[in-house]
Amino acid sequence: MKTAVARVFTMSALLAVLGIGVYSWYRHSGSRIMGSQPRMSLPKQEQDLGNILPGSKQAVNFDISNKGNSRLFLNNLRSSCGCSPAEVAKSSLLPGERTSIKVKFSAPLQEGPVAHSISFNTNDPLAKEKTLVFRANIKLPINIRPYRLRFVRDLSKELESQYIELTPNKSSMLPRVKTSTNNSWLICENFKTLESSITYKISIVEKFIQGDYETGVIRFSVDGDEPFSVEYPVSYEKLAAQKIVPSMINLGFVEKNSINEISFIIKTDKPEIPTNAISFSNSDWKLLDSSVARASLMAKLSLKIQSPSKVGYSKLPIQIKTGDSSLTLIVTCHVND
Repeated sequence: MKTAVARVFTMSALLAVLGIGVYSWYRHSGSRIMGSQPRMSLPKQEQDLGNILPGSKQAVNFDISNKGNSRLFLNNLRSSCGCSPAEVAKSSLLPGERTSIKVKFSAPLQEGPVAHSISFNTNDPLAKEKTLVFRANIKLPINIRPYRLRFVRDLSKELESQYIELTPNKSSMLPRVKTSTNNSWLICENFKTLESSITYKISIVEKFIQGDYETGVIRFSVDGDEPFSVEYPVSYEKLAAQKIVPSMINLGFVEKNSINEISFIIKTDKPEIPTNAISFSNSDWKLLDSSVARASLMAKLSLKIQSPSKVGYSKLPIQIKTGDSSLTLIVTCHVND
């Protein structure tokens, strides 16, 4: 009995010594190994900028600190939009150090809510990838309707003036609204002023326009305690007198003497396009059938053509006469045996 008790006592003593040894190792060695890690701290992972002006420049900062006991690395910084490039002031943080991710945000011109994100990677095992988010509401102190103007000079109509209405949030802004344009071909005139809004007449001087397409800006500026300006986009497009779309069709690989159907659109101010106005410049091809569907200032032509009997690359210029002028459509293919 005494021997058994002695053995139990001896075993308990050994286990106690072993436990003390394990605990001592953990405190002096194991705890250092397990705790030797970076720990990223982000006070704010999301920010709301509130109401901001269209086109305004905003600075967004996200503070970061290392609360671990080894070096923290920040890398692979990326933004969800080119309008919000980001950079980190310091990408390597010792324990206790701080840095910030700085975002330069260019607000869009269109009103409404927006949200963008900034993502990056770290060596923190609990935050290997992190995403930061900022939001804003793009809002003008003034409302402009319509949102933008597009002038299109039709084939058979003269260009007419258009009108926009400006309504400020506060009627006291009305006397302080000033306008300017960045182009000599764009004219903005005060057409009508009411108690709560101003209507402007927008006109285009075509003789000052070079080419068939132009873009311009009307700047509305308001002075006072909180001055601001808004750039209002205007575009001008002159339709060609006659145009064929597409101007080239590639049939790819076709069998010799095969029947192929093609369709294309002609924009023209000519009243009619007779089917006998279509001619081929390559006698190897044959026109089997044609039809014309007319709609306003456009005509859709559908042709049924037979490919050549010669094997190899083939090019077919098709002429379409419209009044005193003509348009050319190019059809290409490679004829297989």
